[in-house]
Amino acid sequence: MELYSCDEVTQAPVAAPSHLRRILRSSYGIEQATFHDLTGYEDCNFLLDDIRWDRKLPCTAVLKVTNPLEAKSRENI
Repeated sequence: MELYSCDEVTQAPVAAPSHLRRILRSSYGIEQATFHDLTGYEDCNFLLDDIRWDRKLPCTAVLKVTNPLEAKSRENI
């Protein structure tokens, strides 16, 4: 089974922390966090620390932005 055609870009997605902050706030209640880039081959990964939630939860987490090409195969989801 072929996942990618020859003309598809397979690099890791690029996600701006400013955009991710809005998503984290509206979806998870994270009001503030410090972003640290983590290495990822096909994904965009961040270590979040100093997290301030709208409720009491851990102050460290990993955020993974999956490459959209991974979703082309149901086996990868």
